[in-house]
Amino acid sequence: MGGIFSASIGQTATRIRCGELGARDLTERLLARIARFEPALHAYATITAELALEQAAAIDADRAHGRPLGPLAGVPLGLKDIISAAGAPTHVGSRALRNWRPGGDAAVARRLREAGAVLIGKHQTTEAACGAHHPTVDAPRNPWHADAWSGVSSSGSGVAVAAALAFGSFGSDTGGSIRFPAHCCGVVGLKPSHGAVPLDGVFPLAPRFDHVGPLARSVGDAALLWRVAGAASAEAPAWQPPRGRLALRVGYDEAWCGEDVAAPLAAALREAASMLRAAGATIVPVAVPRLGARADDWLILTARAARDAHAATYPARAADYGPALSALLDYGASLDGAAVAQARGRVDDYARRFAGLFEAVDVLLSPVLHGHTPNRADAARQVHSAGLRRFVAYTAPANLSGCPTLSLPGGRDALGVPWGYQLVGRRGGEALLFAAGHVLEQARSWPAVAPGFAD
Repeated sequence: MGGIFSASIGQTATRIRCGELGARDLTERLLARIARFEPALHAYATITAELALEQAAAIDADRAHGRPLGPLAGVPLGLKDIISAAGAPTHVGSRALRNWRPGGDAAVARRLREAGAVLIGKHQTTEAACGAHHPTVDAPRNPWHADAWSGVSSSGSGVAVAAALAFGSFGSDTGGSIRFPAHCCGVVGLKPSHGAVPLDGVFPLAPRFDHVGPLARSVGDAALLWRVAGAASAEAPAWQPPRGRLALRVGYDEAWCGEDVAAPLAAALREAASMLRAAGATIVPVAVPRLGARADDWLILTARAARDAHAATYPARAADYGPALSALLDYGASLDGAAVAQARGRVDDYARRFAGLFEAVDVLLSPVLHGHTPNRADAARQVHSAGLRRFVAYTAPANLSGCPTLSLPGGRDALGVPWGYQLVGRRGGEALLFAAGHVLEQARSWPAVAPGFAD
């Protein structure tokens, strides 16, 4: 069974449906692989071995009895540890919220289960999806380089997918937390349109900005997971790669993509624009509204929402909280209603202006970060400093506007650490992102699994 763990989700589900591969056998093999690599990577908060084997055996039984199998039949997937799932604990990366139980499956967990997926475990998150891990938690390690940053709160998901410890995962994104791990770990990340994947059963950070979406190893896998979990659901026709010319208008802001972006990333963005043009797209010059001080407003609204989400446990259990989350909650408590209302108005205005770009274009080509993947220490300083505006300059606009984004691998630095870029679309425009992303993906050779973890 060479290449079993580097195969796509679609290929794997097809092999299981036709009886070439047993779901339980695959799950047992993956659990053995996790036992081998997880101690060095810390990608998992919980490994749900018993539940996964039970679900896999049920898939095998359904196949043996000729019952129809779903599009994810027997494929082991993970969930970020803020997403509830029946039969699995949800710890939220927290001491105060450990064993959070909203009851049953989150909507995304239910849709995955109904599509035949096997829940292999919960992926480690920062404390309550905030900007840092609780001091008692071992942060996930980037499988490409142990000293490289692995992203923010969905980092466990990015690490697990990159190292083939899961075939895919669902994370969340409030200001970049799907796209940062995708950028750092060399995987594909989709932050869908706001609300397209329901947030019920997902521990909130800031519901106005929170999005749930997949991390996968290819555009096709991300599209398949989106088909199951997104608003269109599994009844929608399967996404197909584009044939013929790519009739898209692609927005490109030369200044925005170059004024504060490392030269190799800016060059890669120009190259991506050229590849899309060669495929038939029209490159349209645009002027992207700069985020600037709206990053401060994003932080104000996020802090106030987080304070409300933790009202039952903070400050009553403040001693169980880590310093980063405590600081955010204290900041949220210090804000008066007028400051929050003013921030909300400024964000609304910015969101309208950013979304207005898509009257002239279908897709926007954008950086994710201003530079290559930082090391862990540098990233921690940037996330928790005056550099926050710069850090979320390219990611937060899509959270404020609710626009979907698709993060793609772009290259590797001198140490071999991945970095990426993103495509942004109008609300409901995920299919257009997949079409453009597929063109860019096909133009590059990228390993299915991080070096050192190939099967």
